[in-house]
Amino acid sequence: MKKWMLPLTTLTATAVLLGVTPTTATLADTPQEIKVLMNNKVIAFPDAKPFVDENDRTMVPVRFVAESMGATVDWMPNTQFVVIKLPGKDIRMRVGETKASVNGASVMLDTKSVMTNDRTYVPLRFVSENLGADVKWDAPNNAVLITYKNPTNNGGGGGIPTPADPGYLIDAAAKGTDLWGRPVRTTNLPKNAADFPYILQDVPNEMYEMQYAKNVLEDRPFESTKQLSNEFKEVFRKEELDKWDALIRKFYGLVLNVDCHTITNDWENQIAEAHGGLKPFNLHGYVDWVKSNQIQIQGSVEPESTMTYSQNGMWYVRTKIKYQVLHYNEKKKVLYDALYNLPPCEMGVLYTGYVDVPIYVGLMDDKTPYTRFVDHNATLQEHSWIVPATN
Repeated sequence: MKKWMLPLTTLTATAVLLGVTPTTATLADTPQEIKVLMNNKVIAFPDAKPFVDENDRTMVPVRFVAESMGATVDWMPNTQFVVIKLPGKDIRMRVGETKASVNGASVMLDTKSVMTNDRTYVPLRFVSENLGADVKWDAPNNAVLITYKNPTNNGGGGGIPTPADPGYLIDAAAKGTDLWGRPVRTTNLPKNAADFPYILQDVPNEMYEMQYAKNVLEDRPFESTKQLSNEFKEVFRKEELDKWDALIRKFYGLVLNVDCHTITNDWENQIAEAHGGLKPFNLHGYVDWVKSNQIQIQGSVEPESTMTYSQNGMWYVRTKIKYQVLHYNEKKKVLYDALYNLPPCEMGVLYTGYVDVPIYVGLMDDKTPYTRFVDHNATLQEHSWIVPATN
């Protein structure tokens, strides 16, 4: 979300950007990597590292921090906007601009968000404080300390669980809202409503009612979301489900956003990482093909982990999808896909719909997740409903 801009800065420069004067660091000190801690826990930046920009502001990859605070993050490729949302919070920033909007009000920034190696970087302090956090500079450890309390745990990506809300999917329906603060409904239910712990108010019935993957293994019967969340209660916690969602966003963020002018061989490494380290045979050579075939694609996904089911021993997460193929020379292997039977890809057409993404979740003692990755058989050709957008 691997090859990135490392923060080659000094303690002095970093402290200035956070409004703190260091007491012991000098310009002669050896540059150190900037660490970011939230509630005393280090936020991992596995590929895209924080850095200090020319305006002495700490820039971070937007998803890592925002989702750690329970926010959802959407990228609008056509307009270059990043949208960060929490209940009661709506932050919108455009790459390259020194202004943003917070709940509709225009706000001037002292630096601009940037796109570096296909990652959107935003000012750490601005985003964190506008999501309700306190930000301090720890000079001795070259670290940014974020203190964040979210008592309702209404975020969309890793908020802080509280005793009043342990974050179990199966228990959410009784509260009238789900684990992310979204309202549920009890009328106009889909035909298969019994398969789910609750039905979301803003999700159409067609998404719930899309056909499940076919059962081809008699000894691995179908299990619905409700069954799985009862059987694997510790797995179906908000904290874990957020990790699934982030993984799927990362994987299809790569698949649906390729550009022949900017893609590098590291793209394949990132795809392989999302596959748990496996490089499927059809992954080899795709980067070169994107360049020679002049492929350009833009798109995004929104996983709905509250619609997770098991079929044939595989777990599937139903996911909203939207993409547009902007260019290719030859209509062949346009999108990276397990089947390569060409998902819908007419040039210039905006496609929307749903796809069931297969994921592997490794469990210890049949209950504690220790690994997760997108299965190498992930495809847009099966277990999906994708059509041209109507508006």
